[in-house]
Amino acid sequence: MFKKVGILFSILILTTTPAFAHVINETNLLEDLSITEAAQEVVLLSALGVIPSQDMEQTFRPLDTLTAWDLAGWIGYYNRLEGKTLNELSKAAVEEGLISTIEGNATYSLVNEAFFLGELQLENPNEQLTHDEFAKFVAAHVHKKVNGLSLMDKAGFMSGPTGVIERVERKTKKTPKGENVNVYQLTIDGKLFELGLHPRAITDSVDPLVWQGQHIAESWYGSNFDTDTARHLHQDEDKDSHEQPVGISEDTVADIALQFIVIGNRSVTPELQAEEKAFTEEQLPQVVETAKLDEQLSSLTTQPKSVEGSSISTTNKSGFLAIGIVLIGGLLAFGFHKRKNSLK
Repeated sequence: MFKKVGILFSILILTTTPAFAHVINETNLLEDLSITEAAQEVVLLSALGVIPSQDMEQTFRPLDTLTAWDLAGWIGYYNRLEGKTLNELSKAAVEEGLISTIEGNATYSLVNEAFFLGELQLENPNEQLTHDEFAKFVAAHVHKKVNGLSLMDKAGFMSGPTGVIERVERKTKKTPKGENVNVYQLTIDGKLFELGLHPRAITDSVDPLVWQGQHIAESWYGSNFDTDTARHLHQDEDKDSHEQPVGISEDTVADIALQFIVIGNRSVTPELQAEEKAFTEEQLPQVVETAKLDEQLSSLTTQPKSVEGSSISTTNKSGFLAIGIVLIGGLLAFGFHKRKNSLK
């Protein structure tokens, strides 16, 4: 009897306790990201749906040579083809004509064909690559427009806020299916932003509550029910990944939320890195020149005081000279008058 009551009580707790938003970083995405130099790139590509996460694979195997078969599975995963395993996705990618061959190892040319329709200019098209090299290569071109759309565009990503996180709040809301979930809301520059249900983050901590006071170098909006692993849990939802971010509801989870965040002072995607580099190499000298000009202007504004002081000093000297002349003239006149009287 007590055993049955205990089971029922456990079920009640599980069904009434809200689930937490699951922040994913390089420590909990895949088991072996600690041995790769491309961990941040893998996290980014996972957010875009390019590299499968733990719903399909447990490891990344960074040093393994990428096979054409695995590449087919990844391109099938990225294009949301039907399949519960990478083998099923590989077959679906072949049937859809998304890859020209599944034999042997993948090359840069094959990756270029699969993800960029062959539009990248390659120096080493026939060279094979490891999983690690694949991540670096694709992440370096996530903003490359192919037929008007980049990988970021295809994932429904839109640039999000940057700046200091002034406040972090945890709230319980409902999904479109009526499930209770705990979501996090960030206040940045006085504005409220909602964190996605399964966001990827470049950060040391997956607990958003400790992010307060830290700086966001880069962030991207995306659909809560389309761009990440949540799409496998909500495949029947009516989705529009290109919808612009809308207001935040008090009761329901936002359709559009922050799906990729970089905590720190340096961005991850190459487009923003280029902007930062341009600022460092081009604008910074201009800032220095502006500072020098400001200093010169500042010195000029202080010169009138010295000039004014000099004019006052000169005026004083002229005044003393005039007084001296008057006194001498007076003495001479007095002497002349006295001598005139004596002659009389």
